[in-house]
Amino acid sequence: MPFAPISPGGRRVEPVSPGGRKVDPQPYYQWLFERRRSGEPGPWAATATHFPPQPWPSTPPPMGRTASAPADLHMGQPSPTGVGSVLLSPLSDAASFLAKAADLSLKRKDVAHALYCCNQAVSLGPDCGPAWRHRAFAKIQAGQAEAAVEDASAAVEAEPFNVHGWEARTAAKFGSGDYEGAVQDAAHAISLDGWRPSLWRRKALARVMLQEYGGAKDDLDKALQLDPKHAASWRNRGAVRLAMRDEQGAETDASRAVKLHPTIDSYLQRAKIRLERRNYADAIKDCSAALRRDRHQADALYLRALARGHTDLDGAVADLSKAISCDPQDAEAWRLRAELQLQRGKYEEVIVDSTEAIRLDGASPNTLCVRGQAHFRKGAFHSAASDFEEALQADPASETAARMLERAKQSLKQLEAWKFPAFAGSIHSFVDSVHSAQLLLKGS
Repeated sequence: MPFAPISPGGRRVEPVSPGGRKVDPQPYYQWLFERRRSGEPGPWAATATHFPPQPWPSTPPPMGRTASAPADLHMGQPSPTGVGSVLLSPLSDAASFLAKAADLSLKRKDVAHALYCCNQAVSLGPDCGPAWRHRAFAKIQAGQAEAAVEDASAAVEAEPFNVHGWEARTAAKFGSGDYEGAVQDAAHAISLDGWRPSLWRRKALARVMLQEYGGAKDDLDKALQLDPKHAASWRNRGAVRLAMRDEQGAETDASRAVKLHPTIDSYLQRAKIRLERRNYADAIKDCSAALRRDRHQADALYLRALARGHTDLDGAVADLSKAISCDPQDAEAWRLRAELQLQRGKYEEVIVDSTEAIRLDGASPNTLCVRGQAHFRKGAFHSAASDFEEALQADPASETAARMLERAKQSLKQLEAWKFPAFAGSIHSFVDSVHSAQLLLKGS
């Protein structure tokens, strides 16, 4: 019976070519194969009689997929991508699709949707490495670093030779505070693919947290060799060089970062280095450049106040007031403004600012000493002595607290000595006046 296609509605349709002509529904090669299988001589018999009829296998079973395939989920050949399998794995293919959707959601910063897609993906395909990996990155962004380590470990187990899984676990361990584990995983990822600069950068950051500055600098050297236009790597190497007391090299790297990517972060990084080098004028310029990009940038205002505090106290206090208005929870800004107000002789403002800094960030010895000095210069020796004693309890080696406490105690003794004679004299005068009054009454 010749082949005849059937429409979805059940009606018989005539096959039509793209040009609009009716065509034979049975292709020529199919007719040829059937003639050869049956042994009938075809049009080639006169010229190719030396080819005997060949036995043909039976018709293969249909390969259409159905929804009843969970039992056959792990049958078939692995796919070239390593996700699912080529035959009889519709659920693994669904997991792969959901993992790709999660990746797109992460790129759009939609963490909630990425987590939803990944949860569905791992339930459909527990061996889907990308699903575990993307869920790990989503949990890192959600602040769940320890749970991300478990997901990244599942990704590594599913695809042990996939460098992305090892990189995900490196990031997760870094976020959870396991810096040694992050270094080890980054090293293993580098052994799989040493041409990825992001792996060298992650390893360097973990080494910085371990204070292995020499090794971190070597890793950043390699990262910059692979990607010399990555501004963040130049900034990070500048910070590492600053920690290694190579201030000139640190400023050189920071300047390269500013040239490549003149952002707020780049300018503030160079401003910090110039502050360390006591180059206050150029530090002020960098902070001003950052503020031109965002005039409400509290960090830029704070750093500019640090630089101005050496030459312009009024300007520094003005910058700190703006920084506090931008971020009222910044205890460092309150503390620095208290120190500058002490130099200006504004003792009431010193007490207010230092008290607020203590409320936000606890009683540090330095802040207690600043407030104690303000109390002392106002003549409130009891309050001053109390602050200096508390500062000594927190830091017994504080020379400032010990010296000022001794001065406060001496001032209290002098005050008591001055008060007692005055009190005694007033009583003596009162007794004399009473005695005189009695004599006058007797005389009258």
